[in-house]
Amino acid sequence: MLTTLLFGAALLQQDFAQLIGKYEPRQKPKLLIVGFYHFDNPGLDLAKADLDDHRSPKRQSEIEHLVGRLAGFKPTKVAVEYPVGDDRIQKRYEAWRTSGGELRASETEQVGFRLAKQSGHARVFPIDHKLDLDFGTFMQGADPDTLKEFQSTIADVQQFMGTFKERTVSENLRLMNSPTADRFTNGIYLRMARVGTDVDQPGAELAADWWKRNLLWLGSLARVANNPEDRVILICGSGHASILRSILRDSIDFEVIDPMPFLQ
Repeated sequence: MLTTLLFGAALLQQDFAQLIGKYEPRQKPKLLIVGFYHFDNPGLDLAKADLDDHRSPKRQSEIEHLVGRLAGFKPTKVAVEYPVGDDRIQKRYEAWRTSGGELRASETEQVGFRLAKQSGHARVFPIDHKLDLDFGTFMQGADPDTLKEFQSTIADVQQFMGTFKERTVSENLRLMNSPTADRFTNGIYLRMARVGTDVDQPGAELAADWWKRNLLWLGSLARVANNPEDRVILICGSGHASILRSILRDSIDFEVIDPMPFLQ
């Protein structure tokens, strides 16, 4: 009986392997997703960071080193966290690429622009889709213990980000792009789903909106990486990087590259 079951399971796995072989391309675009803390510290995230000026000589040297490491990926395209359809980012890139000038503090410009120019690219590719997340309704629906835990989580993240001044940019990014960081970030969002009742589920709806926003990103990213020979690097917030890597873990259309070797 056991032998029969094992044999049947092996045949089933073989059948699925054949199906994957039928639909999975032999050559797939390569995606390098690098999650950042926001250099310009706009204060839009729940966890606020007290960062030093990343346009200082010390940080500029670290960023130049980082860009040199990322250039080793040999990207054919650079995608950035900026709204799809807004051509201002492209105009800024073209003006800076041709005439120079001072870059803004954001990682989009400090890293994305530099990397695109160093790679000889005429453009950058915005893939962001703005989608408001209803944290207000989530907080109202949370019981006192869950609310306390959520607030404690934000405080812990802020405390962690308070140590960023002590490390180099690349050291901070190695921490933020680790598998452990991905699991923590995604796990916190998944935990939100328990808030509410079977009739009213603000937690699950909040998590669903977060997944939806990133799936919209993925749709745009797929249209950027539309050539099997593409090597696309995405410069984005670390929360987006975590969930995109999680979603793409089961992709049959892309080869997701580990960012850690490029963050030495």
